[in-house]
Amino acid sequence: MTTFLISGGRGLVGKSLAQMLRRQGHKVYKLTRYPKRKGHVQWNPEKQSIDEKHLHKVEVIINLAGANIAERKWSKNRKVELINSRVSSINFLKSSAKKMPKLNYYISASGINCYGYNKHTEKIESDEYGDDFLSELVQEWERASNSFQEVCPVAILRIAMVVDKRGGALQKIMKTVRLINLAGANIAERKWSKNRKVELINSRVSSINFLKSSAKKMPKLNYYISASGINCYGYNKHTEKIESDEYGDDFLSELVQEWERASNSFQEVCPVAILRIAMVVDKRGGALQKIMKTVRLGLGAPLGSGKQYLPWIHIKDLCRMFLYCIEHKKEGTYNAANGYISNEEFMRTLTTKMKRPFFFPAIPRPILSLFLGEMSTMLTESLKVSNEKIKNAGFEFFHLNFDSAITEIVKKEA
Repeated sequence: MTTFLISGGRGLVGKSLAQMLRRQGHKVYKLTRYPKRKGHVQWNPEKQSIDEKHLHKVEVIINLAGANIAERKWSKNRKVELINSRVSSINFLKSSAKKMPKLNYYISASGINCYGYNKHTEKIESDEYGDDFLSELVQEWERASNSFQEVCPVAILRIAMVVDKRGGALQKIMKTVRLINLAGANIAERKWSKNRKVELINSRVSSINFLKSSAKKMPKLNYYISASGINCYGYNKHTEKIESDEYGDDFLSELVQEWERASNSFQEVCPVAILRIAMVVDKRGGALQKIMKTVRLGLGAPLGSGKQYLPWIHIKDLCRMFLYCIEHKKEGTYNAANGYISNEEFMRTLTTKMKRPFFFPAIPRPILSLFLGEMSTMLTESLKVSNEKIKNAGFEFFHLNFDSAITEIVKKEA
């Protein structure tokens, strides 16, 4: 019989591993902040406290401790927390090892997402770390674990997605009833080079294809709804575009066509809805946030001719539209736009509501093209779209005009 000490024992892996070890006749202690039953050992790495009662019996440490990677968005503070929750617990365990005279082996969890992504070759353990956040996290995690070599032999397991219906990602997938797909690289993040165009398409299509291949693990799935883009009809058309109109022949139209083809393949699994989303009016992100920063500096001006039309949708109406489609099981493709407005009127309304000047001349199209490349067409070309289809389906917009929408957004700016 061997005596094990498990940190992070309340998670999916810890629970399963503890049960298996006990069935094999081993003694298992679990480190926990809130001990509730026999075999629990109280500890608090942040306060450097641990109940020493059973430490002298410990022969093997299994370290699974660390804040849940997928629990919430990775803000700057959350990233620090994710790293520290792993490194600090290991460092504290190591400092407590002197109270474990029988300790002869340490094994730690780590993450498989440490090599970077989009590599076509199979990665092996000796390959270099990637340069993204998860790679950085794993590197710090493993550096701390390997410091245990000063105490005893060390093993590290880089764990992939755990397939177990009792917990983790698979449990959540299996409970899935409705699937909302918003995945895709940011269109406006940087210029559309040849490689960037491939990335923009693949980030959407590949995620949908993977979700579809995973659908067999979602026995309750009965609805799929996906984002798409309003910029799919081409530009400079004088008529309002409706959902049955043909795709344009520019890059964004090509992207949306591939995106929607992949989404519609989900019809083999369940009903499908697609929302072609216009520019989202929300100061917390997206294009409007960047435009508002410029206006705040007193640099508001029309773009291009200023006469081109821009479709828009308020963030609340967009979220309400998603919920409406889900609740009423709407199928098909819908233009997600409150309406459209000329660029000059858009900028004039925004500067007025923000109480900032609006006297600079329009920024010429060649200047925008110089800085943004082909992406500048999103700002300089005109597009009118109809929202009659979604309204005929019973959806009612809260914001009936741009003035109403932008007033709510900037009411705290004055």
